[in-house]
Amino acid sequence: MIGFAGALSVYFGLAVSAGFNDCGAREVAQRPRDARAIAASAVVVRLAVAVVAFLALASAAWLFDKLATVRMVVELTGTLVLLPFARHLVGLQGARGERALRCGSDTRATALRRSGRASGTFLGDLSAALFLAIPLLGLGRIRTDVSEGLALLRSSGFLVLARLLRTVVFSFDVVLIGLVLGEHQVGLYTAAYRVCLVLLAVAIALHASYLPALTRASFQSTRDVARVAERAVQLAATVAAPLLVGAMLLAAPLLTALFGPDYAAGAMAFRLILLSVAFIFIGGAVHNVFLISHRLRTEMGVVGVAAGTNVGLNLVLTPRFGLVAAGGITACSEGLILLLGLLLLRRAAMPLTLRPVLRPVLAAGVMGTAVYAVEQRGSLAQSVAVGVITYAIALAGLSGVPEDAKPYLRKLARRGCSRPALNFRRGPQPATQPAAAGADELSG
Repeated sequence: MIGFAGALSVYFGLAVSAGFNDCGAREVAQRPRDARAIAASAVVVRLAVAVVAFLALASAAWLFDKLATVRMVVELTGTLVLLPFARHLVGLQGARGERALRCGSDTRATALRRSGRASGTFLGDLSAALFLAIPLLGLGRIRTDVSEGLALLRSSGFLVLARLLRTVVFSFDVVLIGLVLGEHQVGLYTAAYRVCLVLLAVAIALHASYLPALTRASFQSTRDVARVAERAVQLAATVAAPLLVGAMLLAAPLLTALFGPDYAAGAMAFRLILLSVAFIFIGGAVHNVFLISHRLRTEMGVVGVAAGTNVGLNLVLTPRFGLVAAGGITACSEGLILLLGLLLLRRAAMPLTLRPVLRPVLAAGVMGTAVYAVEQRGSLAQSVAVGVITYAIALAGLSGVPEDAKPYLRKLARRGCSRPALNFRRGPQPATQPAAAGADELSG
């Protein structure tokens, strides 16, 4: 029930998220002095949009031929589209906001234990929003120009349509399974999706961190844009390859460990959804290039083609072949988005090469061989440990460690070394390493 409600609510949540994050990041990169006013205005506009979105969802919930319990879960889940706006206030509140968010998360965990899943999620997220609102009162006066938020909303029109179409690609199958095959099949399918959503959050955070650098590079030359985008692809592939290959090999034991033995039946669909996540990890860089070059209409067309293909294939194949067909169609749709995006960037004289993906994929292949050998005889924990060690050795042996990751690895190595003899360089070390300076620049 929760899986069906979440898939339905995300369509209305799109109106709340809109393009505020991506377009807002672009505006802040161009006008850093106005960052506080841009963020405050965006929050006000998002709150107004959220109220309208929730009323629309509450009305739509009663149009489905479902039990009253399912309708109530849809409404409770839909209420959560009102609450994420408060989380963005953390950026305005600093450390106090982060402490408030932790308090809200603790309250959510307590509510989940005491009140059941749907109502617990609702009460927990509501508590988190209230905890965030309290310290906001002590910030003093913030200049809020609603026109800033409205301008972001208008500029993100094509981005919202592209997100809507991408949501069709990623969740139409869930809604269709719920309407045709029932809640039991949705439960198997969305259990796999929950793991993939964690990985998607990693992909989104990774590519969001490169967006300011890409925006600055766009003021110089397409060559600089391509260079930054390839760095993002390299880091994304390095992070994604071991996670996705390992999860594919350990799909059944992983689902069993997380949700119970009944969910192992969704292992094959899980593997196919993971393949779609792999395409998204790489496609995030393509999306950023479309964004900073103001080619959102082109991206919308690409996603529209994939969404139409997805809906057509799902209507024909999913009712007959079930979860495996739905997972395979999602993977094909995401692969089509990536392929068309790369081709259109090449036509626009902004080619993006995938050479940085090669070494992480080869290292993940070596890791997969070791994990497969251990998985036949060992436990899940042993397989994960062997995978981590093997991947690290293989990646280092192939010289595939991303340049952007090396400063952080050196910092970790220095912190872990308690004796001077373990330093990588001989002789006294300067107070400020160039690598550390590069790490600070990347963090900025």
